Amino acid sequence: MALDARRGARFPARVGGVGDRGGRSLDGRRPGRRAPKRAPSRRHALRPLLTVLRYRRRWEFVVLHCSAVVGRTPWLLPLACGSARGRLRCPPELEIVLIHDYDDEPVMSRSLRYVGIDDFTVLRPEGDEAWANARKLRILREHLRRGGAGREYVMYCDSSDAVIRDDPARAIALLEDEPGCDLLFSSTRFAGSTAYTPGLRAWADEKARERGAADTYLNAGVFVGRREFLLEVLEAAREFEPERYLPRETWFRAWKRDRTIRELLPDFPCGSWSDQVVYQYLQPRFFPRMRVDYSGRLALRDRRLLRGSGLAIPATSGGQAGRRPPPSARSRSHSSRSSAESVSGTRIRRAT
Repeated sequence: MALDARRGARFPARVGGVGDRGGRSLDGRRPGRRAPKRAPSRRHALRPLLTVLRYRRRWEFVVLHCSAVVGRTPWLLPLACGSARGRLRCPPELEIVLIHDYDDEPVMSRSLRYVGIDDFTVLRPEGDEAWANARKLRILREHLRRGGAGREYVMYCDSSDAVIRDDPARAIALLEDEPGCDLLFSSTRFAGSTAYTPGLRAWADEKARERGAADTYLNAGVFVGRREFLLEVLEAAREFEPERYLPRETWFRAWKRDRTIRELLPDFPCGSWSDQVVYQYLQPRFFPRMRVDYSGRLALRDRRLLRGSGLAIPATSGGQAGRRPPPSARSRSHSSRSSAESVSGTRIRRAT
């Protein structure tokens, strides 16, 4: 894993596999492994354009995390970022972190520079091991063990399908607004691994209903937290790191078939290709310090953007989108150990 120590230097000047895939390693080899996504057809490009033009003035969130809009159509960056061009800065107490292995500078890096933020950290994997999103857990943990940038807060954002469009200081404010919360994740309607662990699914549904946001789950594409507590969570994630990860194609072919996943991963979620699966599995253990932003103000994910009811932030008990629920409706404290026992469970083997 390599760290861009200059944090914000223009990427064409970076070398040694450091930065946004713009440099070359010392032996002249390009450090990246994955090619950019194919350009969309005219039909698929028109839909996100119309969506952005129609709804962008109503968006009230820090990050637009939507592959259908920004992942395949990065030329929409000026529209997706709204009027923030050159107007934003990274708070001195916050470190913004990206982790990827792309050849080209991803859209999140471009959006940060577009809005005026050059102060961010790019982490990269070392070696020739095939990429898995779950490798980000180890990469980020090693970075924080070294002290990171020495700042109180860390904000992580996906690199290839998200753009920043509002002041990152708002992410810290959202974290502070959650009582007793030290790590706040964005939300999604995708249940993910909870479908394979009934105890976890029931627990997640209960917590979402308490906040008036049914069918809403943890999304690991955008999160913000206190550095020391985030490191504590990442240390706990070590127990789910295997000797090797499933290949990407195998993982996604088996994803919708519970029996196949269990046959491949008897120690599930150990060996999961997805880091989001591991975070979801750990949430009950660290609740209430580890929470989900049910208001949708931290980031807007695909399904909420493109579906009919998805354009509004989930209604709270007061019936108005985007408002925080009254104190009586907020999540109560939860016994972390008993929660972990109720959802812990189930052939890539654990690393020893």
